Amino acid sequence: MKKCLFAIVLLYTGQYAYADATFKFNSLIPKNNQQSLAYYIKGKQLKYTDSSSTNNLIYNQKLQQLTTIDSQSGAISTINEKRLKQQVAQLNQQRLARLRGVEEKINEELANKTSLEKQTGATLIAQLKYPEQYGEHTLLTIKPLDKTKTVNNIECQSYQLFKKARLLKEFCLASREAIGINKLEYTTLRGFYTFGYNMQSKIMIAMGNTRFEIVDYDQHKMPGVVIETISYIDNKIAHHQVLASVNKSPLSSSIFELETANKK
Repeated sequence: MKKCLFAIVLLYTGQYAYADATFKFNSLIPKNNQQSLAYYIKGKQLKYTDSSSTNNLIYNQKLQQLTTIDSQSGAISTINEKRLKQQVAQLNQQRLARLRGVEEKINEELANKTSLEKQTGATLIAQLKYPEQYGEHTLLTIKPLDKTKTVNNIECQSYQLFKKARLLKEFCLASREAIGINKLEYTTLRGFYTFGYNMQSKIMIAMGNTRFEIVDYDQHKMPGVVIETISYIDNKIAHHQVLASVNKSPLSSSIFELETANKK
């Protein structure tokens, strides 16, 4: 009976055991800027580093919290859903306050204009006041490609990001099975994707800046792990980043600890 129970426990916990994974990405283009990224995942925590930045990010899936640590100054800032809502509300108030004078000036200039010009002016004001509905991000579309491809011996599904007819980016996503990670690691990584998108998009929209090219993978039904990203300018590859390695060795919990108690 004891052996049977032990086997059941192993079967149940096997998919969550040794929930450590390290992903490293390298840039192929441009050759003069060899940027490297790394994701370190242990259970419900993820650490993200970028060789082009002094900031390291620590994401806690359980707390739904993202902490930014400046590796040079030691400064720390933390954001969660509550703080994000507060920051977005503050930015919206600041943006709308700046727009009051602009709106009054536009209305004055349109007072003696034609109905068509007034309609154009009203559309412009609406775009400024309600960027979440009329911003440039609403012009973004995702197109899945019919065929899969192989990146460093890993099969993945390609998707293209367009703004109207202009190609901006191409992503290739591989299944967690193809990468060789368990469900917990996958859930943590996808949670990081979602948290990052929500944070960046909401803050930028509140500021009135909707010229971003980030993607909500869940909304566009793009499952998997991003293992390749290609950015285009005028249909030419400007940046090309690919997964270089996956390491399943255990990670020390210390790499997720805050390096200073000073909070921003």
